[in-house]
Amino acid sequence: MSRVLLINGSPNEFGCTYTALSEVKKSLEKNGVAAEIYYLGKPAIHGCTGCDACSKLDRCVYDDAVNAVAARLDEFDGIVVGSPVHYSGPSAQVCAFMDRLFCSAGERLQYKLAAAVVSCRRGGNSCFCCRNSICTRKGLTRPQINAILSHDHTVWWPGLLQRSNGWISVALFS
Repeated sequence: MSRVLLINGSPNEFGCTYTALSEVKKSLEKNGVAAEIYYLGKPAIHGCTGCDACSKLDRCVYDDAVNAVAARLDEFDGIVVGSPVHYSGPSAQVCAFMDRLFCSAGERLQYKLAAAVVSCRRGGNSCFCCRNSICTRKGLTRPQINAILSHDHTVWWPGLLQRSNGWISVALFS
């Protein structure tokens, strides 16, 4: 059975990002894919300092959520990163997390399926572009699936499914 890790990068554990990831999780499980939501937590995640110690240690020198997730990457076939939009981009937590995860565990991410879920209001979904380009460079297989959770709790999956009253179900994997 396939397994997917869903990363909740919001400072609010059970906020809008969690709600969107929960919908993705339900849809995955409905389609026979096991899914787990991992909450990054409220403490700040240290940014990458470019020390390159991870290439020698096979882990980051800052022992936090990055190392915890990296240690479990082989358990998962895909990763979905969820973030609120802060000033037209992903949360600082998510940016630091992804930068360090890619640097310290990039080889273990290669060829895994990847997607992004963003909780935003009005514009803001442009933050997909920044992270998606990094995913592609690091070898993740990025399907053209992105989700947007609007402030009125409507989920949009552009180009994949039409909006339906309230929530919609999505099959990320066949």
